[in-house]
Amino acid sequence: MFIVIGACGAGKPTTAPVDPNAIRTQIASTVIAGIMQTAQANVTPTLEVTSTPEATSTPEFTATPTVKSPPSFGDGTWRVGIDIEPGTYRIEGTGSCYWERLSGFTGALDDIIANDLPNGPSIVTILPSDIGFTSSRCGIWVLQK
Repeated sequence: MFIVIGACGAGKPTTAPVDPNAIRTQIASTVIAGIMQTAQANVTPTLEVTSTPEATSTPEFTATPTVKSPPSFGDGTWRVGIDIEPGTYRIEGTGSCYWERLSGFTGALDDIIANDLPNGPSIVTILPSDIGFTSSRCGIWVLQK
């Protein structure tokens, strides 16, 4: 695999060999950091006040975080059950899509449960046992009811 890193001479690109695992690890760590920031921003604490009718009782406060899981999502790496719900999702397709269901976030090839490079509309079922899901250049995945 080669990636164009610059141009020189008469407009001809220069190339250098690239280690795909190093790129995957770097991208995964950057994406996971962004996901953690997004996940923290999407947690909405709710406050429940309970008390007994007695005038001498002290109200109890219980904070319950509510995670808003969207019925659709775009490109990125998502944590199943935290960022996205398990289920069957569909995209219209872009012609250059890549997705993978993950059993972990180490960046190792063994983390990939299933993957595809669909050319056009695609459907994937993300299981509750999946740890993560990565999507690149696919557009918006919509949860099917």
